[in-house]
Parts: sequence; structure tokens; C-alpha cells
Amino acid sequence: DPMLSALRCRSTSTLARMGSRHCSYKGPPLAPHSRPSEATVKRLAAEAEMQQKMWDLFVPEGGIRFGDRRFWVLLSIVLGLHAANMYKDSRKPRDLGLPEGAVRRLPDGG
Repeated sequence: DPMLSALRCRSTSTLARMGSRHCSYKGPPLAPHSRPSEATVKRLAAEAEMQQKMWDLFVPEGGIRFGDRRFWVLLSIVLGLHAANMYKDSRKPRDLGLPEGAVRRLPDGG
């Protein structure tokens, strides 16, 4: 859609000034009647805000440090998954065809 392309181009005008070739709209300035509607602008703004929140959550700018809350959340998830796997492995029935202490690694017996 050329209107959305123009809107994205104008919203990234700072990037364009910094030398980024992000903007692909090369046409003349849009006439007032061909601009996107207010609902479209609000929808795009809400989507951009959600994308920024996701980016801030999953890509920490300063990294994850030892005392950071995200560190403890990540450590808790890893330890929880490890505990669940250990419990699952401990509940498996023993294979009677193997010697004591041996573990069958592949389902087909290899």
C-alpha cells in the first residue's frame, strides 16, 4: 500500500537523515486527501508500541547482570526445566534387557 509505505517512510525520517536507506517512498509529498486515516495511524502507532515493548523485553540494551531481575527469571526457568527433565527421566521404567547402570539412549535401541 503506497500510503502505508509513505507513512512508514515519514516516521523513519530520522533514520533517513542519518544515512539509512530505509525509506523506499520516492514520490511527491502526499496530498491531504490521500493520507492514511486516523484509525490507520492509531493502529500503526499501537503496533509500533507493542513491537517496542517486545524489543525492550527480549533484547536488553545493557545485557543481563548477576543482580538483574531478568537474570533470576532466566535462571529460574533453566533450573525448572532441568528439574522437570530429571523428574521425567527418573519416572521412566527400567529396561530389563540392559545391564545394571546402562541407559538406552535411542528409542530404537542404538
